[in-house]
Amino acid sequence: MWNDLGAVKPKATAAAASQLHDAAQWLGRFGRGMSPPKEDDSHTSFVWRPELQAFVTDPAEAGGKAVRLGLQVANLTLLLFIDDEIADGFALHGKSDLQAESWVRGRLKGLGFDLAGFDAPAPYSMPQTKISRGGDYEANRDIAALSEIARGYNNVQPILERVRADHLGTAPGPSDVRSWPHHFDSGLIITLEEDAPFESARAVGVGLAVPDKLYPEFYFYTYPWPRHPRDALPKLKSKGKYHREGFFGAVLPLSTLVKQKDQKAAVDSFFDETVAVWRTIVEREIADGA
Repeated sequence: MWNDLGAVKPKATAAAASQLHDAAQWLGRFGRGMSPPKEDDSHTSFVWRPELQAFVTDPAEAGGKAVRLGLQVANLTLLLFIDDEIADGFALHGKSDLQAESWVRGRLKGLGFDLAGFDAPAPYSMPQTKISRGGDYEANRDIAALSEIARGYNNVQPILERVRADHLGTAPGPSDVRSWPHHFDSGLIITLEEDAPFESARAVGVGLAVPDKLYPEFYFYTYPWPRHPRDALPKLKSKGKYHREGFFGAVLPLSTLVKQKDQKAAVDSFFDETVAVWRTIVEREIADGA
């Protein structure tokens, strides 16, 4: 069920999203260090669990047990799962990343994990923030914004799953819906080109992005891959717009969405219309060998 957004001004979610992004690095680090690597790097990603209002990693095995790490969004709490049951938690409010690291390392070491891979540097850079400079998390300060963010992820998950289901007949087809520690977007890739290397195969991307340098608020997006600009684009009937600076695609910012009488219908319409635009263009390029 969709819960309308707008209880918090869209741009007021940026500070909370930044804290959440920092906290999510523990999930990415768990995947990089504990899980077998996958070609698409999805071992570093995680999924949204609506019943927990949390992001949760894929399992890694230790001593015959399936271990996952999670992050509950509204209260910024790390969760430790053993065989899909919550075994422990660590509230980040008032704590630093050094304290979070001590907790995570201690729990994983106690379960028998080899932590050598856990210390491997991330293959990407993160923006400098109060948290990364040694400051404490302040979940209580941003509790309203964090709750709004959790509603946003809860709202978009079934829509993204529906988009995925709509394109299951495509070959090679859509990926799972995942969230990623780097840009911290949640979405999927609909791959349209067979027998091509994973990173260069033509595709359409669909998802929800956190506030960034392009938009200081959450925004829904779609894009063609590769992302080079295309000309003669049709006029959009949905509330979305084309975006050409920083990346090429289409976006529906949260500030536009919250003005709509039926927010869910606006997101559905945006995704359906713009995915169809990009599929038409990309499939024509594949057919033409362009």
